[in-house]
Order: sequence, then structure tokens, then C-alpha cells
Amino acid sequence: MRKRTFKTLICAMLAGVSALGFSACNLEPQTAYDVAVKNGFVGTEQEWLASLKGSDGESAKSPTIDDIYESWRAKSGNENKSFDDFLKEYLSVSYNENNNTAQIAKNLTSAVSIYCGMYTASSNGESGWGLSAGSGVIYTLNENSLLNGNAYIITNYHVLYNAQAANSVTGNGANGEHIANDNNIFIYLYGANILLDKKTDAFSGRVTGFEDKSGSAVKASYVGGSMLSDIAVLEVKGDENLKKAAAAGTATAVKTEKNGVTVGEKVYAIGNPSGNGISVSQGVVSVESEYISMNAADEKTSTTFHVLRTDTAINPGNSGGGLFNAQGHLVGIVNAKTTTSSSGTAVENMGYALPIADVEALATSIIETNAAPLKPYFGITIASENAHSEWNEAHDKLILKETVRVASVAAKGDKDAGIGAGVFEVDEVILSVAIERGGAEVLNVSVNTLADFKNAILHVRVGDTLKVTVARGGKSVTLTFANIEKGQLTLA
Repeated sequence: MRKRTFKTLICAMLAGVSALGFSACNLEPQTAYDVAVKNGFVGTEQEWLASLKGSDGESAKSPTIDDIYESWRAKSGNENKSFDDFLKEYLSVSYNENNNTAQIAKNLTSAVSIYCGMYTASSNGESGWGLSAGSGVIYTLNENSLLNGNAYIITNYHVLYNAQAANSVTGNGANGEHIANDNNIFIYLYGANILLDKKTDAFSGRVTGFEDKSGSAVKASYVGGSMLSDIAVLEVKGDENLKKAAAAGTATAVKTEKNGVTVGEKVYAIGNPSGNGISVSQGVVSVESEYISMNAADEKTSTTFHVLRTDTAINPGNSGGGLFNAQGHLVGIVNAKTTTSSSGTAVENMGYALPIADVEALATSIIETNAAPLKPYFGITIASENAHSEWNEAHDKLILKETVRVASVAAKGDKDAGIGAGVFEVDEVILSVAIERGGAEVLNVSVNTLADFKNAILHVRVGDTLKVTVARGGKSVTLTFANIEKGQLTLA
């Protein structure tokens, strides 16, 4: 585990196997007698049953829900109320919120363990092959691709990266210095037999990496990633183990949440803590949107992550794993935790996940361009301020909003000038982003948070027309950047 300033990226250096258990759901609906009491009946349940008589003295038929509704409507003040009003007032279902075991089992089939063999050299002169452990989720753009053994795996960049890795020494730098080489990346599905051992050259006896001795590893290649955003994508092509699992329903792609999260919402982390195999932990969303600053995977570059916070148990090896809501939808990718406070005392239950909206924007860029994600370089700095909450009637929850303002603009001709130099103005507020491609609009989003703006511009590709609408001098002004060129893009 490598410490960052109070917050730590969580990649383990162990391997093994683990297990888990679940519990059930219990619904407790109200009885017809409960409804009758709420509707004005006074007496015991036996007295109420005895009152259900017809005019001829014989037992009446059991009342239907429509009968009870009509009786309720006859009460003063209820004449014009709907059936839905009746249900909300009298037939609300109370329940003991608990685990949906079937849904969690489904999510387990989209979780993977990731192990990377890396040759590392330390400052004290010691060197050798080591094995790091992390997690990932199966992500695919085509629901049939899994049946062909094809998939994309989303994980954290730091799961595949080690600042001490000496790829140039071993000649294994095909994915870039400090990033695990494809032949030393091993992926295991839930329930797989994990058996990795060092591989030795037959002639020299020198260790050259790791090999899977169980025959259950899924092989993948590195597509691209972003150190500053801590997201990376692996690609699996025609893998027989994945084919068999997909056909059996034990390997599935995640479903992502489109409506964000709510504070207090139950969530589940599924990952590979301590490298001991896939397991589940449970908690709630503590903070739905915040920013944390720390050193990136290279241990020296300062970066800021947009995250959601959870009290779910997060440990080394959970990195890159999914955080799911009660509906089984992926809401984030786990990547860090707070370990100590500014005073040096231990901190518990403060884990972080990259929100799925941010992750999908990055992953889509990596997959579509087959490279590290790029974004337009404007030559401006942006500030977020006036953060506040508003009640969203459509989703019946509080949502966070902030003002996204242009704080500074590079002058034209400056060495740091971007395509926004001389176009943006200081203090104007960014309102929306639209992208046109091939004459058609492919994106049009309102900018309610800084994350909205950053995510939107990640969808820009070479040749696109980008339109940014700002509030300037009390008016809305649309700034147009036509035919974006590759040289106008920078790493995300």
C-alpha cells in the first residue's frame, strides 16, 4: 500500500481466495382490518369481521380493494381524490430494507480480480518481480460481444501502474514505462481458481514474469488510460474462458446508473480486497459529490479527483472494483480511501469512488480512440463556486449545483494559449456544451457542475464542432470551435 497525503490509492500486493454470504428481503403489507381502522372503524378485528354481513343476515362476500376505495371516497374531503391518493394514504408498504441476494449475485458475475506482474527496483537497490492485485468490472458496448469472448474491462489506472516498475530493464514496456505488460496482466472471473506463479526462462533460469497455472485466467490487453483521472481500459478478444462463462450466465456486463446517487442510499462494493478474491461489502453513500486532492499513481504529480464518498468497507485490492446501488446498477469505480486525518489520527469508513458518469465519459473516449483520453485545450482556468442544493421534483431528491466560472484566460500568442485564448472572457459563467459531428448534434448538456463540463468535453473527437454557451454581460453567448484538430486536444 502506498501512502498519499492522508488519502491512499488502494492497490494490494497479495493474492488468494475469498467467500461471502447474503440475507433476505421481508415485506410487511397492511391488512384490510388495518385499513378499516384507519378509515374510521372502532373495535376489535373480530368485531370488524362480524360487521361484514349482508342485509339478509348472511355473511357478506369479502370486500374488494375497489369496495374499500369507494367507502374511503365517501368520507368527507375524499370525494375528488384518486385511487393513487388512496393507495398512498392507506396501502403504503413498509419493509425491512435488506440485501437483494439475487441482484448481488448478478453483480458478482460482472466483477473481476486483476493481477499484474511487475519488475520493480527500489531505492535501496533491491529488485525483482512482484505481483499487484486490484479489481475491475466487465463493460461492453455490445450485449452479444461477451458470447464471442469479447469485452472491455474498466479498472483504475494505478492498478496497472507502478512508479517503481522498471519495464525498460526487462524490455516489457510495450504499454508505456511503469505500466504492466499484456503478458503479465491476468483477469479472473468470480469463482475462478486463482493460481499464479513466477515464470522462469528454461535456458538462463532467470524469472521473466508470471504465468497462470490454473487455466482459468482471462487474458487482456491494455487499451489506454488516464493517470490524472485514474481510469484505464483493458480489452479481451475471443477468450475461451469468457465465452464459456458468458454462455453459462456467470459472466455479464454491468448496467450503469443514469440518475446519479442520493446521500444515504445503500451501496455495495464488490472487489478483490487484499488480493484474496472477489467479495462484497455494504454501506451507504456518505457524500454524493466532492473533490479530493492527492498524488497520482506516479507518486509525484498532484491531481484532483471528483468522487462520491461511502462508508462501505474499502481495502487495498478494492481499487478498480464496482460500487453498486440496491437496483444493481454501477454507480462508481472505487479508487481511494482516507487513512489518517491532518492530526495523524486513524480515520475509518471514508472510502471514495469515481462517479459512473465521469468514468463512462473517460472509458468511451479510450475505447473509441483506442488511446489515452483527450479533451480540448482551451488555455483557461475554471472555478466552481456558489455550491448549493436544490430539490428535484422529477427524482424526488436533493441535487447539488454550482456556478462554473471562467477564472482566467491565456492571452493569444502565449506559449500556453489554447483554442479559447481571446475567445473566452474572465468571469463569464459556462451554461451548456453541445457537440456536432457529421452535421448532426451528438451531445447537448446543461452545465450544473464542474463535473458536467469536464465530462462533456471528453466526448469531443477530431473533426467535431464544439459549442460552449456562456453568460456574458447578462446575455447568453455561444462560442463555436469548428473542425477540432488533434493538435487542439490534450490529455485528460
